[in-house]
Amino acid sequence: GYRFGLTALKVNEKIADKKNRCRVEFAFPMFIQHWKKHAKYDLDYFRNAYKSGIENGDLIFSGHNVNLIGMTRIMLGDNIDDILEEYGKYKDFQLGGKDPFISRNYMENMRMCLCLKGLTESRGSLNGDGFNEEEQTEYYQSENNMLGALYSSLIRLRINYLFGELSKCRSLVSLMQKIVNKKTALGNLHIPEFYLFHSLTLTASCSDAGFFKKILYKSRLYLNQFKMWMWAKSCPENFQHKYDLVAAEIMSIKRNFQKTINLYHKAIEGAWQNGYRHIEAMASERLSLFYLDYSCKDEASFFMQRAHRCYLSWGASDKAKELEEKYPALIPREQRQQATGTITMSGSTGSITVSGLSESMTISGTTETTGGTKMLDLFTAMKVSQIISSEIMLDRLLQMIMHESITNA
Repeated sequence: GYRFGLTALKVNEKIADKKNRCRVEFAFPMFIQHWKKHAKYDLDYFRNAYKSGIENGDLIFSGHNVNLIGMTRIMLGDNIDDILEEYGKYKDFQLGGKDPFISRNYMENMRMCLCLKGLTESRGSLNGDGFNEEEQTEYYQSENNMLGALYSSLIRLRINYLFGELSKCRSLVSLMQKIVNKKTALGNLHIPEFYLFHSLTLTASCSDAGFFKKILYKSRLYLNQFKMWMWAKSCPENFQHKYDLVAAEIMSIKRNFQKTINLYHKAIEGAWQNGYRHIEAMASERLSLFYLDYSCKDEASFFMQRAHRCYLSWGASDKAKELEEKYPALIPREQRQQATGTITMSGSTGSITVSGLSESMTISGTTETTGGTKMLDLFTAMKVSQIISSEIMLDRLLQMIMHESITNA
């Protein structure tokens, strides 16, 4: 399929078929490429397809490509502020078109980003500024738009899982499984994303489930994991860390301490190496809570701090704030204070204003260094010392020291 897709692109280019260029460039990343290559490479095709559609009057497919840029970047764990900056440029085009699915899909993607930043009606809710989750769901049901229902439900599934609303997650996965079983969105990157959060919902629900429910959950987990294992064999960059995260959760249920630790570390490393910072954050948070369950408070603190930093790096400031509120003993006051700084960007002037604890600086086209560098170096040194004290595996110790040094370089 991948080779045929590449051939179609080359043939289309060779015969200069501009009329269908938008749709060919849309189909290849939408259904094929991410099964063989990192999903970040889908983005260039979607951006080019949007331009081709505009040039040739295919405005509907241009709109779909814009939404796929936003959805793919969310699934990649790209910085939310960067997503909002790029995605927001298309607001008038997306909301002014004739296809209500495009405008609704655009709004729900924007609402997810804003929700993670704490800019919606309430924590974990997409509502506000004229958007209503229930009305959105009812619309897709009335139109029998299963693809729209799947996209919308996946957004709410991820948000509810991140903020611990497991009962809502269970209701959503039941509905979504029926849609997926009908081959809706076949080949889309959304399918493995669904199975990841489906599995994470099941592992998180096992402790409170009855005997027969646990059997049902475990059988479903193994089916989901078999799918993820097959996808990971084809493209480990996109799927191996997801497989490892769920495998760690399963080992945690089995109370296998060493295997659980190893798999969480593997998931964290895989997510970090491939740029999935939200998965790195989730895996770090889960590992912290696993350590806490075994009264390993130093280790729990280290990985909760890492999760906190990853969520902030992702741009999910409200999720980071939730960690601060739930686990204040695990996140030092200094790190919580660093998270209170604000960043203001101005696209028209190219300037960035950063306001922190005791200083404010504006950067316009150039990079300036202030006294904050000394604080940063000290912070890096402190983090490295924590790593040395908590990590006993030499190869992993070196990797983690290098990671912290590069991150704060």
